[in-house]
Amino acid sequence: MALFDNYSIKPRLVLLDIALNPLDSNNVDGLSLINKAKALGDNTKIVILTGYKETAKLYKNDVALILEKVSKEKALTKSSFLEQLKTLIIPSCIE
Repeated sequence: MALFDNYSIKPRLVLLDIALNPLDSNNVDGLSLINKAKALGDNTKIVILTGYKETAKLYKNDVALILEKVSKEKALTKSSFLEQLKTLIIPSCIE
């Protein structure tokens, strides 16, 4: 969360999770960080990684990508995760 307090740091990619460990008082859910991440600028792509796809859909206009960890069909694999991220990262590196 401190990253978002230092606006001189502008990451190209921010990965957020909707639900984190509720027993850890230092955790902040990803949805509460979307506006702070958006304030970093248009070059920062926001990705929600979630098991709560229906909740995440409410934020589809605020993020570049929503990745479902586990669906009825399959679980998100490392290779499919990386392939989807490449679609966001590679074009921004070429600019």
